Amino acid sequence: MYRPTGLSRSTLQRACTSLLSTLNVQPFGQVPYLDDDGFIIYESRSIARYIATKYAGLIPTDLKKQTSLEQAASVETSNSDPYASQQYTITCLRSEGVPDPEKFKSSIETLSAKLDVYDQILSKQKYVAGDELTLADLFHLSYGEMLAVASSDVMKQKPNVARWFNEIFSCLSWKALQNGVMSVASYE
Repeated sequence: MYRPTGLSRSTLQRACTSLLSTLNVQPFGQVPYLDDDGFIIYESRSIARYIATKYAGLIPTDLKKQTSLEQAASVETSNSDPYASQQYTITCLRSEGVPDPEKFKSSIETLSAKLDVYDQILSKQKYVAGDELTLADLFHLSYGEMLAVASSDVMKQKPNVARWFNEIFSCLSWKALQNGVMSVASYE
């Protein structure tokens, strides 16, 4: 039996048990998933949309505003997330040695070009889907923050992107997540 170095039999058994219990509710055996009174939702963006619709009001009800949100969310999925996550993976999750400087440079250049378009969009509106904060803005937070961990200041290089990112990064809800949410009462 293959066993990764340094993992005990009991650690592997706990991991397998955890995976099997996750498979009962998430067919891919991955996290995150949400169990809301027996209604199982998986995939982070689906969970976020569900919570935003049910509790937060971060999804507009007006069709045109909702379409702008979906457009901005699609832009994030296609034009931000892949390059930001690649940057983070290259620098922070590497398994051995120093990251390949060419991959690092190429990834940042591609992301920077995408952010030029973001900067144009954000020169005309406060947020990515219009003048109101939406879930599409919040989708950018995790990898946007991780870019700084990956030693990239690309989010600060474009004036409108920097303004926007600083604003969404300073949201009380994001600060609550960073500090570990104990109660929502202090953020209402």
